[in-house]
Amino acid sequence: MKAIRPQNLLVLFSFIWLLPAYGVSEEVKLTLRCARNHYKVGDTIRFQIIYTNVSPYPLWLLPQSESYPVDLFRISKVGDAHQPEKFRFGDQSVAWDARARDVVKLQPQAETVRHVSAAIRSMLPPDYGDSRRGIFLVLPGSAVLLLGSGKYEIQAAFHSSPDHPVSQYLPRGAQLWRGDVVSKPITIDISE
Repeated sequence: MKAIRPQNLLVLFSFIWLLPAYGVSEEVKLTLRCARNHYKVGDTIRFQIIYTNVSPYPLWLLPQSESYPVDLFRISKVGDAHQPEKFRFGDQSVAWDARARDVVKLQPQAETVRHVSAAIRSMLPPDYGDSRRGIFLVLPGSAVLLLGSGKYEIQAAFHSSPDHPVSQYLPRGAQLWRGDVVSKPITIDISE
């Protein structure tokens, strides 16, 4: 019997470790859209997030799995390595039994759509207690301070786990899909 060389074990381990991440991303497709590619302060961006079951079997999803809508988005200014600052207002008190009613059972090739609005403002609402001026995307209970006017790449990121608190309120035998998926980026121009 031949001994397995350590470098072969490392390659095998790396392949096995990466396999679930690849497979999971093949079960749910996430698509991010908005109506225009240019917005300015005073406008509102209405994001459309489409969750599509691309697996051959039904999946249970909670499209709004994050507590703050700002955590749904990955935002970066084109050509700038700095990350925009995110704000989360107050403590979230969530009625998980009510949130469980938002769980959907997606059949193969079926989709569900979610809309999230972001108002573009030059200041945060007064309740935030922050009087800085700039370009803010103000979402429900959260916000992002952008890095000035310019082009931004925005992605939607979805994390789902059967350990989510809504799981205890699902029908018997139902289990939330486990995985992480990120949409392809959209590019929009935001100005003052």
